Amino acid sequence: MKIDPAKIADTGGKITKRSAGEKEITISTDDKFTSTGNTDKPGIIDRKTAASVVLARTKMRNYKVLWSFKPEKKKYIRKENPDTRKAYEQLYEQTGDKKALQDYLDSIGKPYFNESRVSTTPAPAKDGKGLIIATNNKDMYCVGEDGKPVWKKEISNEDYVNIGKVCQSPTCDILFKMKGDLHRLDPDTMKVEPFKSIEERQGSFYSVGSDGTIYQGTRDKKRQNCVYALNPDDTVKWRFHTPGNAIKGKPVEGPDGKVCFHTWNGEIFVISADGKKSAHTKLEGKTASWNPVFSPDGERVYMGLKDGSVASISAKDGSTEWIKSMGMETGEQHMSVGNDGTLYVAGLKGKLVAFDPDGREKWEYRSSGDMMTCPIVSKSGDVYQVSGDESLHCIDNRGVAKWIAKITAQYAPPPYVDDDDTLYVVTKSGCLQAIKSSTIEEIAERAAEGQEGEGKSVPTIEIGEGFVTIGGVKLSIKGR
Repeated sequence: MKIDPAKIADTGGKITKRSAGEKEITISTDDKFTSTGNTDKPGIIDRKTAASVVLARTKMRNYKVLWSFKPEKKKYIRKENPDTRKAYEQLYEQTGDKKALQDYLDSIGKPYFNESRVSTTPAPAKDGKGLIIATNNKDMYCVGEDGKPVWKKEISNEDYVNIGKVCQSPTCDILFKMKGDLHRLDPDTMKVEPFKSIEERQGSFYSVGSDGTIYQGTRDKKRQNCVYALNPDDTVKWRFHTPGNAIKGKPVEGPDGKVCFHTWNGEIFVISADGKKSAHTKLEGKTASWNPVFSPDGERVYMGLKDGSVASISAKDGSTEWIKSMGMETGEQHMSVGNDGTLYVAGLKGKLVAFDPDGREKWEYRSSGDMMTCPIVSKSGDVYQVSGDESLHCIDNRGVAKWIAKITAQYAPPPYVDDDDTLYVVTKSGCLQAIKSSTIEEIAERAAEGQEGEGKSVPTIEIGEGFVTIGGVKLSIKGR
C-alpha cells in the first residue's frame, strides 16, 4: 500500500499513520514547537514535495540494495618464499625465539584459505545479462541479474599476480590484464590466451572501441613509443609512433572512430580511424594529466592539466578553445561527459564541477574527501562519485546530493551504472552490490513506518493547510 504523507503524524519522535477519517493531527510536545495542523482537504499536500522534504531533512537512505554478491574464499597450498624465510631467520637471529620461523616452515606445503574481494570495475557481459568481475585471488566470475554466479573461472593460482581492468569485447572475448600484458578469455571454451602481436611489455592501460578494436599504448620491438590498434583476432590494424615521451594513460575512442591520447611531455594527438594523424598540439608548460574524453559529437577533446585546470581542444585542428581553472593545486582530474554534453570534472579537495560545452560553469559540488575516480553519469542524468572519505555520492543534474552512503572503500574500483540506472559498486568488504535509487513513494513509506536513515531518527513533522514543519523548519507546500 502506498502511504500518503498527508496522513502522517508524529508521536514520541516516530512518524506513524493516522486513520483516513481523522481531520486533525496533534503534534507531540517538542522543544522547538507545539502546534496542530488541519487536514480537512486530503489533497492539500503534494506527495512528491512532502516526501522530498522528509528526505532532505533526515538524510535518509534514498536507495535500496537489490542484491549483494560475495566471492568464494580460495584454497592455496603454502609455497616457500625465499624472502619470507629470510625475514623469519633474521627475526630469529635478533630475538633468539625460533617459534615464528618454525611455524612458517611447518606451514609450507599445507593448505590455507584466503578471503576473496572483487578487485575490478564490473563489465557488462556481451548478452547484457550479467556482469564480469575479477577478484584479488585471480578468479573471474559472471554474476547474473539476480546476483548469483553464472560461471566461475580460475585465471591463475600464482602468488603475487593481479588481474587488471576487465572488459567485454563487442566480439565475444573477455579482455583483461595480467602480469602487465593483455589476455583474452573465451567464455564458451573458457580458454585463456595472451595477445602476442605486441612484443614488448604492454603496461596497464588499454581501451576497447565500439567495433572491438583494442587500443594500447606501449613500445614496439625497436623500443619506440607508439599506440597499437589491434583487431580482435590479435592482428595489428595500425600502429602510430610518437616521438619523445611515452604514452600516458590510455587511448580513448570518440563517437566517429577517432582516437585521442597524450604523452608525458604534454603532447596531445588525435588519430583518424585509419591510423593517420588528424590533430596535434602541445600545451606549453602545462603537462596533460591522465585520460582525455571526447564530447558527444566528437568535435572537441577535454583534457585535465597539471596546474589543476581543464582545457577544451578542437579535434579537427588541435586548437585550444578554452581553459578553465578548477582551483586545484595538481592535475589529478577525472572527467566524464553526459549525453547532453555536460562535462563533469572531479579532482582533489573534494571538488566536482559541471561545465557546459562552452566552458561555462553550471554548478560545483564538494565533499569532505578527494574525488578519487571518474564521475559515473547515468542515462537519467544522475552523477555517481566516489570520495576519498569512503563515501559514494549520488548527485542530481542541479548539483544537489540525492543521497550519500558510506559503503565503498577509498581505493575501491569505480562503480558501473547500466542503462536501467542500476548502480553496481564494490563495498568495503569486497562484495559487489547492486543498488538503485528509491522512488518517492518508497521514501514516503519508509518515513511512515518510522525507519531510520544513516543513524538519524526521523524528526518531528507537522502537516497543515499549505505548509509542513519538519524539525522546527516551516516550508510552504503547493496544493494540488
